[in-house]
Amino acid sequence: MAWKTAVLLLWLSYLSSAAEIRGLNPKHKVSYNPERDFTCLDGSATLPFSLVNDDYCDCKDGSDEPGTAACATGHFYCPNKGFSPFEIQSSRVNDGVCDCCDGADEYDSRAQCTDMCAELGRKAETEKQKQQVLQDSGYKLRLDYARRGAQKKQESHVRADALRLELEALGREVEALKQAKESAEGPEKAAKEEHRKLWEEELKRRNETARRAEAQAAFNELDSNSDGHVSVAELQARSELDEDGDGAVGDSEALAYLDQEQAVSFEAFYERAWDVVSDKCQFQVTTPTIVPTQIQHGDKEEDDDGDDDDDDDDDD
Repeated sequence: MAWKTAVLLLWLSYLSSAAEIRGLNPKHKVSYNPERDFTCLDGSATLPFSLVNDDYCDCKDGSDEPGTAACATGHFYCPNKGFSPFEIQSSRVNDGVCDCCDGADEYDSRAQCTDMCAELGRKAETEKQKQQVLQDSGYKLRLDYARRGAQKKQESHVRADALRLELEALGREVEALKQAKESAEGPEKAAKEEHRKLWEEELKRRNETARRAEAQAAFNELDSNSDGHVSVAELQARSELDEDGDGAVGDSEALAYLDQEQAVSFEAFYERAWDVVSDKCQFQVTTPTIVPTQIQHGDKEEDDDGDDDDDDDDDD
């Protein structure tokens, strides 16, 4: 048991001696044992430990002079208790300038160094706390944006579901109209043609309405600042619009979509850019094409009656 105590005391004595070596970085202290010769950290030479910090450079890497300015390649460790430790070039040791905040580098010069480590440490801690406050604020803001984004996404899904239900209802109405048409008793050719024209006109009108609704939804999505205009900068946020494949939408590319305008309203966007943009971009909400639910053609029905009367006259 006594030998273990002796070994422990010897090891503590070694650590204490190594810790007293001026300018030594604690991470290297295991290599500095006053009880044996010193080997340069780069392995370039081995020399008596008495030559460590003797103000003469023996090692190529300067590791034998951690506390003097003898080696151009050496480094001096500033403990800077109360602040952050760091290393400086050995050439700055005892040069009359206080580099370490505790003045440890000017132990043998006329420089009157004041220990500023505690003050610097307080300032660093204050700045750290400020940065933490900023980070916390930014994190809360990010959470708020995420919440709002999720809410808008949910609202978009609700609108899409409503449109799908409307489309299904319209489909049922169309099917009913088709069945009624098939069961109708022998409409005249002119009445059929008129009905077809009215059908196509209504279909065209509603499809145009649906197309405008789809374009409006896409316009709102592109209009990130909700100012009622889509700008060059807002188009540049959509990488799908990159024409030349350089990974970014340039000013000239965005201006080409907007007919050389910096920003356009919905009507201008719909007329000039929608056809091209809709082919290149995928938007969150797509308004389905809507077919007519009901066609008013009373005049046609009156014509049908008139035609029937003519047929009766012919029979007479």
